[in-house]
Amino acid sequence: MRHWLVAMGLATCVAAAACGSTVQQQGRGGATSDGLSGASANGGTNVQSGAGDNAAASGSDLGASGSTGSGGSTSGKGTSGSKTTGSSSSKVATTGAPTVASGAPVEVGIVIYPDVSSFAAEFGGTADVGDQQKEAEAAVNWANAHGGLAGHKIVPVFFTVQLTSATPYDQTEQQICSVFTQDHHVVAATTAGANVDNVMPECLKAHHVLYITIGHFMHDNTDWAQYPFMYSLAETSSTRLGTAMARETLNRKFVAKGDKVGLMVMEEPALLRAADKVVKPMFQAQGISVTEYTVPYPTSTPDIANSVAIDQSAALKMASQGIKTVLFLCPGCLSFFAQNAGSQHYYPRYVFSSIDGPAGLTGSQYADSFRSAFGLGWEPLQDVGGYSHNPAPGPNSTRDLCTAIEKASGQVSGDQSFWASTILCDAVLTMWQAGQKIGTLPPTGDNLVQGVGMFGQSWPSAMNYSTNVAPSRHDGVEAYRALKWDDGCTCFVYAAPTFFPFP
Repeated sequence: MRHWLVAMGLATCVAAAACGSTVQQQGRGGATSDGLSGASANGGTNVQSGAGDNAAASGSDLGASGSTGSGGSTSGKGTSGSKTTGSSSSKVATTGAPTVASGAPVEVGIVIYPDVSSFAAEFGGTADVGDQQKEAEAAVNWANAHGGLAGHKIVPVFFTVQLTSATPYDQTEQQICSVFTQDHHVVAATTAGANVDNVMPECLKAHHVLYITIGHFMHDNTDWAQYPFMYSLAETSSTRLGTAMARETLNRKFVAKGDKVGLMVMEEPALLRAADKVVKPMFQAQGISVTEYTVPYPTSTPDIANSVAIDQSAALKMASQGIKTVLFLCPGCLSFFAQNAGSQHYYPRYVFSSIDGPAGLTGSQYADSFRSAFGLGWEPLQDVGGYSHNPAPGPNSTRDLCTAIEKASGQVSGDQSFWASTILCDAVLTMWQAGQKIGTLPPTGDNLVQGVGMFGQSWPSAMNYSTNVAPSRHDGVEAYRALKWDDGCTCFVYAAPTFFPFP
């Protein structure tokens, strides 16, 4: 089995090692639809995300002071501070947009994770994503050679996150924002590849910073209305995903009236809303009951270590209830659930998606578990791999450009590094293209947000098949393909070239 992508706790947990979900025995609302106590878990694979209610600018190995780096970039290292509590909005002072002098360089913030391999090893996995700073610098150098950000030279500010640190995620997010907006004055920022909760967009909004997310902390229109500086070209909304998963399950007749369907949900606000407002009503309208298990979002890397028990508990209970189909709105939960269910000779049909990182779920040990599985895949690099499927499935001009750009980094040697380099390149080129759209306007965060809103379908994300964004639509993914298990490669493959539109 390949343990990859998992390692950063990055966009998703794709192997049984670092991701999965964790344990507390409490269910959302106190019970499942059949009256049984619901299981809960801390889980998923996230880099710097947390509960969002307790934030601080402290951390032993992360910091708020910037040091000048080579090649015109700067790097963040850490200080310590006191922990504060309260809502994130109470901790962030609203400021005016940074001004940009005519012809002056502009800073953009990029978060990188140098200890991916060590992090993966802690959970029994392996990872080689290359030197992310070099990967990002290759994209920045290309952008600067092609006009920079609306005619201004881009100076990257790198913030280094130690994934093996025990620092609470929300504290790290506040540190990142402090470095980017106080020690520096970035006009745009990205945490590409990481699951980052809403502490970050809340803080960056207050400082008028364009924020590009490419991860699997899911959002919906409620979030994008609250955080208008956040764009997610490589993501689909939790509402669209929940609707499509329920629609496929019903249309393909995986369940029928009188059946029970299992639903695993990560306790991310947008996923909880999708479960309550979309998925459960769609099934219940067809006379199908829903047994839901929620997975609390981890507040730190040590929190992930509590993951496995919830999957064992959920699998046991679903098996005892005769549930034959299980849906996952729960990044990182599928791998552990399937392993634990398989150890009990329980093989339900799984309905999953790109947020489960199917490219990392390989090997004969999964064959019995996944033969009947059905996936919704919109991220080819995480669905089936990119380097091993070269060119990656489907035409994509931005991905082709990133592939050419990243040759200069010398870091791409396999699926993992191809994914990591492409996701960083995609974020940088999104900023660059926003600058192209605004013409002679200064590249402030406000203007760059307007620039991204002008993309429409003209600028595809390198990470998906077709992209469409607008001022009223901040998630870019338009379509998905069906995924199925293949016994020949003992891996997931696309079932057909057909594309299905997200609702």
